[in-house]
Amino acid sequence: MEALPLEIIIIIASFLPVDTLTHQRLLAPYATLSRKWQGAIERRTFSSLRLSNEFDDLDIFSDIVWPNYTRRMFLRHLTFRIYVRRYTGKGSLQRASEMITSNLQMLFFVLSKSDGSKEIALKLSFHVSASHSLDHIERQSLEPRFELIGRGEQLATVKCVSSLALYSDAYIGLALRTIVDLMARFPRLRSIRFTRGEYCTYRNDRHGLATALIDAAGFLSKTECLKVTLTTERVGPWPYYPRFSSYLTYNTSLPPYDTFGAAMRMWSHNLVYLKINGVLSSSIFWPSGNEQSEIKVSHWPRLRELYVAFAIMTPEGGWYFEEPSDIQTRRCVPCNDTLWPLFEAWAKAIESMPVLEQALVGFNMAGPSMFDDYYPYKWSIVLQVPDVLHSSLLGTWTKNLGPYLHNSRLIFQDTNG
Repeated sequence: MEALPLEIIIIIASFLPVDTLTHQRLLAPYATLSRKWQGAIERRTFSSLRLSNEFDDLDIFSDIVWPNYTRRMFLRHLTFRIYVRRYTGKGSLQRASEMITSNLQMLFFVLSKSDGSKEIALKLSFHVSASHSLDHIERQSLEPRFELIGRGEQLATVKCVSSLALYSDAYIGLALRTIVDLMARFPRLRSIRFTRGEYCTYRNDRHGLATALIDAAGFLSKTECLKVTLTTERVGPWPYYPRFSSYLTYNTSLPPYDTFGAAMRMWSHNLVYLKINGVLSSSIFWPSGNEQSEIKVSHWPRLRELYVAFAIMTPEGGWYFEEPSDIQTRRCVPCNDTLWPLFEAWAKAIESMPVLEQALVGFNMAGPSMFDDYYPYKWSIVLQVPDVLHSSLLGTWTKNLGPYLHNSRLIFQDTNG
């Protein structure tokens, strides 16, 4: 076995079974076979690491993994899970924000010691500790949101991160503007993904991100981050039934238009890829009549893929779909007053996207099943440029369209007309 080339041993090691929680538990014995096997096992063990602030993971990482050049070169994916205690009383959100910022400060300090010759994908996930879980009502009313102290300016600059994923579960409300605050710390970032597992949406929070995007317009136009995936809230149909309407909060002091959609449109002018899910309006594509003049429309010279999944509720509290006369508990009938302006704006935008290859506008709907219950389905319209392979994001149903993609333009899925 020792006579085998290292490349062959690495391939063999890639097929060894692992414990999904503790890779070392099953792989460690193989590392004692020989130096070649040690190298092959370390290559696999250290290619993907998961750290948590609930243990001394970060200390071990900074002492054993990151200072070791070989192990650092093996690392491709790093996950850091931050668990926040349930603070109560005055200043509780401030203390939680300080805890998040402090943990990120320690991680960024360690990662900043790299000169950037090695690129990694970093995932930051934020959770409420299991021993301090919030009840259902309390977690739906967390506003203002958790955010970085001082907009994160005290965090070290990290050159080794090329891909950033942010996840905030339904028990913790991470401010949307955190996206911009963190992007400023990664000068070589090329893609970012933000997912928030909440059903509720807050206009103040959305307006906060819009303001941050406008303030950072100069920085965003020069950054290498050209691929953006953003989920501001879940877009399934059930949260937007009447019994959930109390979770949607509005502030009449904000501008009379969708500032969030307008700011995201401004950002998209610099991108090559955008996938966004949430409560959105036609402003994501084209300016509305009430929009301020400083957020102007321009061409999208590089945008190749655009996927937008809308919630069935509009940011102003209207609906894209109405209830049929015979079923009062679900919305599945297209509302012309809201959908026509949406698709008109989409069409105008597409005309200004010279290199666009694929685009999707979709809604997650609920339809009746044979058991008088509900099943989800996608109501969507897809723009497919001829001779371009379909994206997996369009769904497995598009595989049947292979023979026709050489001349396809618009594809309709479950639109009933």
